[in-house]
Amino acid sequence: MGAISFFTKRLIGIAIVVLSVSIFMFILLRSIPGDPARLLAGFDAPPEVVQQIRERYGLNDPLPLQLAKYLENLLTFNLGTSVRTDTPVLNEVMSRLPYTLYLSLASLAIAIAVGIPLGAYAALKKDSIMDYVATGLTSIGTAMPTFWLGLMLILFFAVQLKCLPAGGAESASSIILPALTLSLPVMAPITKTTRFTFLEVLREDFVKLAKAKGLRKKTVIFKHVLRNAMIPVLTVVGLQMGNLMRGAVITETVFAWPGVGRLVVDSIFARDYPMVQGAIFILALIYAFINLAVDSLYAAVDPRIRLGGGA
Repeated sequence: MGAISFFTKRLIGIAIVVLSVSIFMFILLRSIPGDPARLLAGFDAPPEVVQQIRERYGLNDPLPLQLAKYLENLLTFNLGTSVRTDTPVLNEVMSRLPYTLYLSLASLAIAIAVGIPLGAYAALKKDSIMDYVATGLTSIGTAMPTFWLGLMLILFFAVQLKCLPAGGAESASSIILPALTLSLPVMAPITKTTRFTFLEVLREDFVKLAKAKGLRKKTVIFKHVLRNAMIPVLTVVGLQMGNLMRGAVITETVFAWPGVGRLVVDSIFARDYPMVQGAIFILALIYAFINLAVDSLYAAVDPRIRLGGGA
């Protein structure tokens, strides 16, 4: 019953988090200056046309009533109709979602493939030049603005070298620059956490005992150190999915990548409330379930851990 109780509590938590994010986004959007009906009708449109648009999308209703209708529609997964394109929000978001997931997974794969080995090697070579280089790179990766990094990569690889496309998603190579841009800020905390946890595990008595038994260094690292160091790293990887979703908004805009992040930015400028709300709702839902999946992986990585706290 421990696992069932664990998943039940987590699903309730997911519902609360997604609901809170949806309410916050609803209130925040209504705080932005600008009339979506006027933007949609055009600044030269007569008042009666603007009024018709307001009535069609319920913009004349009091905010509490608009919020109640919005939450009621969420229960049936009805995300409404886009004010800008007059198409169902769910269809539009789902058509863009594969691009965002593709970019996020590619970025995460790069961050994990480089970050974990780099952090592990820096820990094994503590106080060496490689350790200082890895530590410096994590500081740079954390502090570097995503939009600036994206622009620098475009200038170097697309403008100067002319070997990679500057934007869009027309070819397979189009994913390289946005994935690199999005992966570097995520790689930094993964490298830092891996280094720290490796150093902690290397000081444990069971590692010293394994070395005293004469086990090969590779056996000690992969069988004893790596497995015990992976729990904090998995936690950081799960948390970085939120950074990937957030960073995708900027990265997709810089590289004209046709994902949900760019859709959100375009919809904010157009005051397309239903589209922004629907896109954020879907992203929050995905992020919450990714964290649930990460928690479930703990037991697979370390058999001593049981979901729900059971022995």
